[in-house]
Order: sequence, then structure tokens, then C-alpha cells
Amino acid sequence: MNNPLSFDAALPNLLTALDASGKVTAGTRYLNDATNGLLSDKAAQTLLNTVAQPAEAAGASFYAVQAVRDFADEAQQRYSYLSQADVHPGEFYVKYGHRHTNMDGLQLTGLTAQASDNYNSVSVGYDFPVQGLYQSGLTVGYGKGSSDGTLATDSYKAFGLSYYGRIRQTAEHDTAEMPQNALLFDAGVYGVKHDIKGVLSGGDDKQLLYTLGVRDEYRVPQKHSVIVPHIGLRWIGMNSDAYDMSYGGQKAFRYAPENRNFFLLPVGVGAEYDTTQGNWHYRMRADLSYVGHIGAAGGSMRVSAPGLDANDIVGYDVLGKGTYEATLGLEAESKTMGWSIGYRYQGNSEQDSHTFGAHIAWKF
Repeated sequence: MNNPLSFDAALPNLLTALDASGKVTAGTRYLNDATNGLLSDKAAQTLLNTVAQPAEAAGASFYAVQAVRDFADEAQQRYSYLSQADVHPGEFYVKYGHRHTNMDGLQLTGLTAQASDNYNSVSVGYDFPVQGLYQSGLTVGYGKGSSDGTLATDSYKAFGLSYYGRIRQTAEHDTAEMPQNALLFDAGVYGVKHDIKGVLSGGDDKQLLYTLGVRDEYRVPQKHSVIVPHIGLRWIGMNSDAYDMSYGGQKAFRYAPENRNFFLLPVGVGAEYDTTQGNWHYRMRADLSYVGHIGAAGGSMRVSAPGLDANDIVGYDVLGKGTYEATLGLEAESKTMGWSIGYRYQGNSEQDSHTFGAHIAWKF
């Protein structure tokens, strides 16, 4: 038999209760199978610590926050000086995005997980009529992704809506050649539904995420370009339902995540160059930012097993480390329509993420 209490086991209370229980349940069978001495201590530790947090071993919360950030940042920056500085009222638009992420350093209790992810999303939005210096719109989004983690996979869907807007300091057409300031904002709510599979099955994890974001931009015109420094703040509230997972077709473990609040602090500078050819106006843009966080960067949950009078609390990464982000984009606009393509890189010493996006809009 392995002695799991001699290594960094994530479920010490359940393992101690297992020795004193003598009960046979799906959870106790799994714990016994993992520590029956047929595996090395390292393999037994990986099995134990993965089952302590199977959804997070596949990056469930990490990628849920990523999906919400994709939707929210896209909505907020629609009125950015680095996006479409002259969005027309009554404009419908559709955006598609694809993101691929490699995460090599998700820190969980007793385990460093690796989780790669592919995610596709589409959003449809509408811009309301301008009211003085105030402009706003509404967008709904749907995304579908799959992540492959440590002894666990996650197929997930994200869906929700955002209300977004911009408050300008002065009318744009009056100060086109002068520095300008604008406050961008968004408020959104998104649901994420996970289907976790691996050494355990039946993980139907549901999360509800709320977000509020603000971003202050200062536009500095040049001869044929503009420089735009910006700073922002984003709050994300994550509420997760308790869920069960099974071993051998029977309920083995119950997971009860705590609700969490996260605060992100993005700061950066961008540039845009524009030119006109025929009936089309083109904008080329680039942006370099750093996104840090304030306060907690991880989550925690209580793990229990039917038949054992004990439980453990485990922790896991949600935000990871602060990231550097680089964005490149090209936009084109005529009297009747507009389109854009873009690329965004997000990375640090533990992850790299590549997002490709396309946008098309019709004017009425």
C-alpha cells in the first residue's frame, strides 16, 4: 500500500477517514485503488490530487474567465479609438473569434496541471442612436470550447450578453485634430456549462459570471495616425454550483466551489494609422498592454465523499499570472458596410494564447 499522507496529498482528511471507516462506496473504492501499492507514489499522488479537483485539472474556471473576458473586452472596445472610432447608429454587426491557448502552469493543490484549449465564439450586436456625448450598444454571444488537461477533459459552452458604451469628453467632430478623452464601459452576465470527463465521469459543472469594466482612453492625434494610452479596471464575479462526479457508474465525490471576485487591471498604449482609397477608409492598429490583477487570483472548493465523515478544501488557479497582450488589426469601412480582421497574443512564463477574429457590419 502507498502511504499517501507521506507525500503532498490534496485530500488528507478524506484519506484519514478512509482508514477508520471500513465503508465501501464509489469514493472509497477510488481512494483504495489509487493507493493499493500497484502504482508509484508519484502516480498515486497524481491520481489523488487530480480527483480532488478534476474540473480545474482541465482548466474549467481558468477558461471560463477567459471566455467571459473575450466577450466583455470585445464589447467594451467596440467604441475604442483603436477600434471603430466612428460607429454609426443603427448598425448591426457579427463577430467571430477563434482562440487557442496552451497553459503549462495551472497551480492546483498538490498538482501543477497542463491544459490546452481551443475555443470558437460568435457574437451579434446592435448600436443604439447617439445621445449627445453618450453612445451605447448591446451584444449577445455564444462560444464553445474544449480543453485537454491533466487526466481530465472539459467540453464547455459559454453564452450571455453585454451592454456597453462610451462617454466622450467633447464632440468628436469638433476636436478631430485635438487630443480627446473617452470613458468606455461594459456590464455583462454569462453562463458557462462544463462537461468534465476523465478518471471520473458525470461532471456537470455550471458557473454564472458577472462582469463590470471601465477603460479610460486618451487620444493624441499625429499627422496620419493617433497614439492612445489607456488604463482600465475589470471586476469578474464567479458563482459556481456544487456538482458530483462518479466512479464506476456511482457517485463518488461532491465538489462545492466558493464564490469568488476577481479584479483585473489592464494598462497599455496603442497606435492607429488610417488612409482612404476610393470608397473605402482603412485603419491599421496595434496595441501593447499588460493585464495584472488585484487581490485574489485563485478559487477554492470543499471536497467530500459519500460514506466518509470528513471533507477537504482545495485551491486552484483561476487568473494565473499577469499577462502581456499584443494586438494587431485591420479595419475597412465604406458607406454601406464595414469589416475587420484581428489577432491578439496573450502570454507569460506559463501560458500563451492566440486569438484570431473577424467582424462584419451593415449600415442602415
